[in-house]
Amino acid sequence: SGQGVDYVVCAFSADLYGSAAKIAAGLRSCGWTVDLMPTPKKKVANSFKHADQTGATRMVFVAPDEIEKGVVRVKDLRLKNAAGEAVQVDVPLDQLETTDAMIKEAAQK
Repeated sequence: SGQGVDYVVCAFSADLYGSAAKIAAGLRSCGWTVDLMPTPKKKVANSFKHADQTGATRMVFVAPDEIEKGVVRVKDLRLKNAAGEAVQVDVPLDQLETTDAMIKEAAQK
């Protein structure tokens, strides 16, 4: 399909799947379309490939270090910053609705 989902959510490991499902639900409640990957990919690159193939705008990678800090890493797959690098931000789990604003701000840098 030409029009992909807004977010692909991927858990780093099976034990983070619960967190990933919660984050996916949180993003959906903000009105975004979300694809929750059913199984963790052994290689991070494969997760990004999957996100790219589904036409997703952003990839949410649920990893233990970030979750412990109460944030989640969101990478924009379509947007580059002034330096030509992919835009990624760590979004507080209780402020998922600010993801758009955070990404836009990061893209200005």
